[in-house]
Parts: sequence; structure tokens; C-alpha cells
Amino acid sequence: MEIDNATGFMWEDWDSAQKFRLDTLEYVQYCLGLSDTDQKVPEPKNSIIRAFNVIGFAIRDACTRSMF
Repeated sequence: MEIDNATGFMWEDWDSAQKFRLDTLEYVQYCLGLSDTDQKVPEPKNSIIRAFNVIGFAIRDACTRSMF
């Protein structure tokens, strides 16, 4: 992983790693339908984050908010 692996490109860049974490949380919440706002979240540039949409949307469509 980019953050936790010494060979990752964010290993020594705290600011980039923190942005990656925040972008990940925001996008996961969006995909699951858990964000506090209905604001459209732009598709992340990072392919690792973006890959969550398939499973995230499937979970959102199969579950209700009360199930989370």
C-alpha cells in the first residue's frame, strides 16, 4: 500500500498520506450512502480508492442505512 509500505510513494510524505486517508474515507462513505450530504463526490484520481465503488455500490444497494 502506498502509505504503510516502505516502498510506497507516500511512505515519507505525511501530507499526501493524510490526504489519501481522508479521500478514502470520503469516497467509501459516498459509495455506501453514508455521507452526511447529498453532494456529489468527484471520482478519486487514485485507482486504489476508486476501485471501492463496485463493492461499495453493491453493498449500498443491498442494505439499508439501519443495517450499518
